[in-house]
Amino acid sequence: MRILAISVAVGVGVSALSAPASAAPRPVGYLGTPTALGLSGASPHADLMADGTVRLYFPSPQTGGTAVATCTLAGNCSIVGSIERAADLTDVVLTDGSRRAYLVDFDPNTKFKGIYTAPLSTDGLTLGDRVSLGISSEGAMAWGVPDAVLLPDGRVRIYWVEPSPQGGMATENIVSATSTDVTGTVFVRDGGTRTTGGLVDFEVLRAEPGNWLAIMSTSPEDMENPQQLLVGTSDDGLTWRINPKSLTSREMSYLDPTGIPTGDDRFLVYYATASNVLGDRDYTLEQATLIADLPASIDGLAIQFSNLLDTIQGFLGASESTATTRPPAARKAAEDATDLEHAQVIPTLSTFTLFILSGLMALFGARRLRTVSM
Repeated sequence: MRILAISVAVGVGVSALSAPASAAPRPVGYLGTPTALGLSGASPHADLMADGTVRLYFPSPQTGGTAVATCTLAGNCSIVGSIERAADLTDVVLTDGSRRAYLVDFDPNTKFKGIYTAPLSTDGLTLGDRVSLGISSEGAMAWGVPDAVLLPDGRVRIYWVEPSPQGGMATENIVSATSTDVTGTVFVRDGGTRTTGGLVDFEVLRAEPGNWLAIMSTSPEDMENPQQLLVGTSDDGLTWRINPKSLTSREMSYLDPTGIPTGDDRFLVYYATASNVLGDRDYTLEQATLIADLPASIDGLAIQFSNLLDTIQGFLGASESTATTRPPAARKAAEDATDLEHAQVIPTLSTFTLFILSGLMALFGARRLRTVSM
């Protein structure tokens, strides 16, 4: 009966958090050990600069506006300035080398929030003249958090959150619009939805022809569950495959992810975190390494062991299957693989665990076990 229960749980998880159907396999990923940045705020956006530093934009009580911070890859950050009236700022480098920002501001004509664009100075501290993109909240609360990404052809696409037309709690949709040319100033809404079922804070980490990767969080309106981080892949940035297996634990809420590439299938991800309490919460920023789209290597083996052992723990009733309860050997393997490309890591398993593992693999196969959801 436990076996049947797990199979049913997987089906429920997939239907609750969905994207347009696809026969391709789900993406996998692993989030390494977090580093606290010592910054208060939420909704960060990260840019990798030419000198190897990272520029972070995030609304923060430390500045009263959108703070601009310079960080090392190790997570040592200092605030260097602030931008007023620029919530959820995101930016891209256009084909001509200039930076263009996209942000949420109040529209005095409609009295609603809307998405605007403006040139962004080289130092990241000054916005030029703002132009409305005609994308309005129309008074909706579950709306916004735009993410801009440069397409392979040089145009810009923006993703943002909208409430579902059907209403209800934790039912948000991700939608998008694409610019008409490489200036990134005039946009036409893309048809349909990118995701449904309560996914928010969508951030594209990679936009290559036939090879897209995104990270996102679950809805803040689900009172029974903390916000969690998920990954998804796409061939064109329009139709997405989402893995419902959380990258993060249930001990805290994780939201507003952003990131920069640091190597093959590796990204330094920044996100906000807060305790799971009702009412006002204090948000702080963390960073962690995301390993994604794993090949059949030590990285993949480490995560397969980790997921399999999480499943075993569920069978034994030892604990919930979360990132923080992974066995130390498997967790250490993934962390070492992040820093040492050819690290030799052999997870240690007890005789009893190996016996259970062999039985489970015989019943389901390793691939099916890897898809067991949270």
